[in-house]
Amino acid sequence: MGNLHQAIQVLPTYYEGVAIEVKEVYKQSFTAVYKAFKNRPGYIHLKGVAASHYFFCDALYEHKKLFLVLQHFGGSGCEAEALVPMYRHFATYLQDALFFINDEYAGFIDRYEISSGELAYERVVEAGEYLMDYLTALELDALQKYGIYIGRSLSLKRSGDKSKAMKHPGAAKDDYKEALEFVDLALAVKQDSPEALFQKISILYDLEQWAACEQHCYQYLQKWPEPGKMQDKTSITDQQPQPQRVHYMLGLLYKHPLQKPGAAAQHYRKVLNSEEEWYINKSRFALSDLFFREGKFEEGMQYCDDMLKHATGKDLTADALYGKSCGYALQGNKEEGLCYLAIAIRLKPYYKTWVREDKDWQAFWEDERFKQITET
Repeated sequence: MGNLHQAIQVLPTYYEGVAIEVKEVYKQSFTAVYKAFKNRPGYIHLKGVAASHYFFCDALYEHKKLFLVLQHFGGSGCEAEALVPMYRHFATYLQDALFFINDEYAGFIDRYEISSGELAYERVVEAGEYLMDYLTALELDALQKYGIYIGRSLSLKRSGDKSKAMKHPGAAKDDYKEALEFVDLALAVKQDSPEALFQKISILYDLEQWAACEQHCYQYLQKWPEPGKMQDKTSITDQQPQPQRVHYMLGLLYKHPLQKPGAAAQHYRKVLNSEEEWYINKSRFALSDLFFREGKFEEGMQYCDDMLKHATGKDLTADALYGKSCGYALQGNKEEGLCYLAIAIRLKPYYKTWVREDKDWQAFWEDERFKQITET
């Protein structure tokens, strides 16, 4: 049946896929128990790796914990004939969990619940009903509903981002609109969720609803002006209040499309005081561009040099070098600009395409050496 299976977990938290924690008392012995199943059909994996917010496919990240993970959209190994014996065998070792798997081709939804070391299995729907529609209609408590809504919103936004990258704006817009509907449902359940409000800000930006995006940014900053901790973390992606991310979004808004460079610089500088390296480096890149456009070459280069100094991988190094190349291009220094551009493209081939659309380089698009660097 190919990749037609969809797996959604709702307890103890929302996952696209299934990730059940191994009980602490069995962490050492479970690996041996698992070996008998590791080569069975399907995508069944044992994971216990470093910490992160996100769980995609077979990669689950939770610090110092061990999980039995079933990939989202698994293959034939996701059928009840394979999963029921496996989870029944492992149930003694696993924490309580509730998850659903459907086969959109065959038209069924299966319910799996592990409680006190026992597995309960039931085929609850047979009619081709879409799993997310079924889940949203379930009699779940508010926080379980929140997990489903915010998880579905995140999934739709990722789908929209993919369509946008593939230059399918209509499909992207449809995904973003549906993502906004689900994040509004999440906010209706949990109004004081920094996770859901930031998700809404990001979607509004994607939908080019600039005024609404700006309004919600300031709503977020009014509620959470400083980073903080949440006591009721309820979903896998639940974020602590992170105002630096909102300052970054305001920087994007004011740099483009609202074209308020002074306000943009103010918000980007606030990001520099945070601890999130990705946002810090993106803000340095944006600040360098703002200074270059104001003719402040030395200040712009300083931010690029700061990026190089703190770069932790080749992508960030490439971003810094590309920033320097743009500065030289805007200054009219073709030789220095092309030198840095060539290195940036070698580290990050993405720039080979991007630079042919970047108006910083428009004066050199017909230059033979520029063509050689970007077309070979």
